[in-house]
Amino acid sequence: MSNLMLDSGMKAAKCPKEELSLTDCAFVNPEDFNDSVKHIEVSTSPEQCFVFSVKSHKDVLQSTIGFNKLQRKWATLSIGQDIDVRPFKFDINKHTLATIILEVDFHDKKR
Repeated sequence: MSNLMLDSGMKAAKCPKEELSLTDCAFVNPEDFNDSVKHIEVSTSPEQCFVFSVKSHKDVLQSTIGFNKLQRKWATLSIGQDIDVRPFKFDINKHTLATIILEVDFHDKKR
């Protein structure tokens, strides 16, 4: 397995399976990232970057990342869009939350 280098160009894609989209993880091909990479930073422009938890899945094409619909909407990603991606490691001294507001809703295509 190889590791992608910093700022590697990849393309946004759909999540490989419907049931995986409920995990709220982005999915990569096992050849693109090894299992030690738990999070990635996706840059859609120089000023915009988003952090996703990531897992590997054999059904994802190499050099693509599978996002669910809500992730693509949040990060303003289009299928096939070129994106810069690099591994992201949380630093407890820099990346902490003081306050968080959560909104919970149902996600069901049949409604």
